[in-house]
Amino acid sequence: MKNFYFIFFFLFSINIFGQSVEEKAAMAACECIKKIETLTDAKYRDCLSISLVEAHRNSQNISEFDFTVEDIQSAFRKVDSITKSMCESTFNTVERKKEKYYSNSKNENAFNSYLIGNDLMNEGKYDFAIKAFNTSLKHDKNSVVALDNIAICYRRLDKFDKAIKYYKKSLAIFPEGDVALVNIGVIYTQKTEYKISCYYYKKLIEYYPSNPEGYFGFAKNLTLLNDYENALVNVIKAHFLYAEEESEYIIDSETLINIIYSAMEKNNKANDFIRIASENGLEISVE
Repeated sequence: MKNFYFIFFFLFSINIFGQSVEEKAAMAACECIKKIETLTDAKYRDCLSISLVEAHRNSQNISEFDFTVEDIQSAFRKVDSITKSMCESTFNTVERKKEKYYSNSKNENAFNSYLIGNDLMNEGKYDFAIKAFNTSLKHDKNSVVALDNIAICYRRLDKFDKAIKYYKKSLAIFPEGDVALVNIGVIYTQKTEYKISCYYYKKLIEYYPSNPEGYFGFAKNLTLLNDYENALVNVIKAHFLYAEEESEYIIDSETLINIIYSAMEKNNKANDFIRIASENGLEISVE
């Protein structure tokens, strides 16, 4: 297999806005945010971008001048800051929901049983841990962390269908739960139900666009479904995010990129591979 050298480049589409335009953009962004039931990072950025474009179009006092990437980043940060100060109380973000649903139960009996279950789970006594977590649920039926941990226990016992059952219960309460979304995706991949796994990874991408696990899991399933071109697009996104985090999992994305290249080369699509990689910000030198 050929070796690749990965070269990162980023393309910027940029405009500079004056202070009055920034304020108008922030006001419009607040109105956009109010209409969104669950505000993800991606939807928040969309609101900012759309509002900035409209504010720019409606302004009659915008002058053209030379600018740098730093200028653009500074302008965007100002709009971001103004927007958050103007309408922070309207935010219903995924992160706020995580704070709510991943917090300890306020019911003392539920919390104590949960702690016992955690200790038993850490000791590898999964059957006993499941009983403790179920006791916790009797006192607090909406405990997402107890449901997730029961699912973890069943997964470690290789009882995948039971694990799925509890992850689905968790997601019924907290649809944006990244713990459940990641793990149910992994289980469906292990069960070779790749299309169902893709559904959950796409949800993970929607709610957490900065989480590389969504893109990587999705790409892995697409590769197993022989959809190599879309797999390549998504694994490149995961690769960039792993690089930003300086994550050791970048080795996994590099491996998957090579696997996809090998498969496309066998199908006489090596040139398509190089083209798609370049279009998505990854230049490759082949030795």
